[in-house]
Amino acid sequence: MTGLRTLAAVWVVIYHFKEEIVKLFPHLPAPLLEFVNTGGLGVDVFFVLSGFVISYNYATTFKNFDGKTYRRYLWLRLARIYPLHLAVLFAYAALLFIASRGYGTVNNPEDFTLSSLLTYLLLIQAWGFEIEGWNKPAWSITAEWFAYLTFPVTRALTARLSPGGLLLCSVMALVLVPIMAANATGAALHFVNITRLICEFTVGCCLYWMHAKGMGRHLPWSPIAAVSLLAVPVVATVCSSLGVISYWATLPIGVMVYALIQARGPIATWLSSRPMVFWGQVSYAVYLTHLLTRSLLTRVINPDAFVDAATPVKIGVLLAFAVGIGTVATLAFLFIEEPARKWMRRRYDQRISGRVPGAAIQPEQRG
Repeated sequence: MTGLRTLAAVWVVIYHFKEEIVKLFPHLPAPLLEFVNTGGLGVDVFFVLSGFVISYNYATTFKNFDGKTYRRYLWLRLARIYPLHLAVLFAYAALLFIASRGYGTVNNPEDFTLSSLLTYLLLIQAWGFEIEGWNKPAWSITAEWFAYLTFPVTRALTARLSPGGLLLCSVMALVLVPIMAANATGAALHFVNITRLICEFTVGCCLYWMHAKGMGRHLPWSPIAAVSLLAVPVVATVCSSLGVISYWATLPIGVMVYALIQARGPIATWLSSRPMVFWGQVSYAVYLTHLLTRSLLTRVINPDAFVDAATPVKIGVLLAFAVGIGTVATLAFLFIEEPARKWMRRRYDQRISGRVPGAAIQPEQRG
């Protein structure tokens, strides 16, 4: 599952570089262009994965709910997402301050409002506000936080379902996403993303219980995983080419995740390889920092200057951005995300162990 995060993060980054890609390669074949345009579906992969991983780590923990367990769970989830999120927001604020002193320009300054910043700081931006600005990819982090808060309820509801009920719930939730997104208008548009998260996170929870109950254990999951891994971008590309909303690709995303949970073949081996697992661990940092890195690198390597360059040079420009994004994300992971997560975990456990004599410090269940 960690290796799959690598692929999802790369697809999202490609999507956010679509303007540069089209400038450098204006004659890109239509299928490849549609693949680029549908890269936002990488977020949907993250949402389904998140539901499964959180259930895998915490389903047993919340078999019997209590406030102390819930507080510790929320603190560990906050430790996982908030330090780097806060660091990137601080970096944007610092750059905005520097630009205000005449040392640069700000694109779309109207997006950087205090009200927008407040929704990001409180992790509520995607809760029906949908305010543009600051670190735009972080909207999904605010949606994830909603899923974390409500997980005990989601866990209780999905745990009660029969195997057939789990399958039906998953299909209905995955079908609801494209139908809802295609028909939402007016004020309802502000709730598309949070509803999308709720549906797909719930699917991930259902997949966990299906796995725990051994559903389809004897099916040939390795070839199914290979086919579904290919089907996700193909369905998204075909839908986009036909003018149909690409969220119909959420159906093969659900199949793909469940197949990869079960698979033991070449695809699973590749996704479990050391490089794929490493970049899967760094994927959160890639996701949060890549737009900031792009804005900084564009000051040095402006793609507009290479529009008429030879193809190898254009490829080199994109590779330079890829190296820059990977480097910044790795540094953020090693020196901000992981140290801060471990520090927050230690602080909480030290407080609890100090408050209750002889209390054991429980290891964090990584999600």
